Amino acid sequence: VHGDTCFVSMASRMSIVNRKRAAASRHHEENADAAAQAEEEKWARKRAARAAREQEIISGIYASEDDRIKKRDEMQAFQMEAMQWKAEELRRQKDADEQYLRSRDSIETMMGSLEEEHKRQRRAYERHLMDENIRLANLRAQRDIEQKLRDDELARNSCFDFGGRHTLR
Repeated sequence: VHGDTCFVSMASRMSIVNRKRAAASRHHEENADAAAQAEEEKWARKRAARAAREQEIISGIYASEDDRIKKRDEMQAFQMEAMQWKAEELRRQKDADEQYLRSRDSIETMMGSLEEEHKRQRRAYERHLMDENIRLANLRAQRDIEQKLRDDELARNSCFDFGGRHTLR
């Protein structure tokens, strides 16, 4: 029974009856005139472009001397304009590169000076810490000396010696 259910669901899913309906076509009688007009305009543009290319080829082959000079001058003007545009673009790119390098150099200089300042501050802190440690070591030594002197004074003034005998001094 279970196998039959799977088979039925597979069959129903693949059935042409259960497929989603496609969107309605936009090629109706209302749009037919507009579609024909758009198609005609497209082909007219293609015909005009082809005719212009053919005219250009024919004028290059059968041109008079004046037409050839005019065409050569147009080509030279176009090439000069392209070269000027390329030179301007190269100059702009070079300026942008130089600007980037200057800003990078200034950042590196600033970072270098910042690192130097940090090194100077770290050395000053370490020097201060070292001086503080020396001062504390001297204080500890002084305290130890004073404690030893107090212990010696107490031992001299003490009326008991280590044997438990009473002595007066």
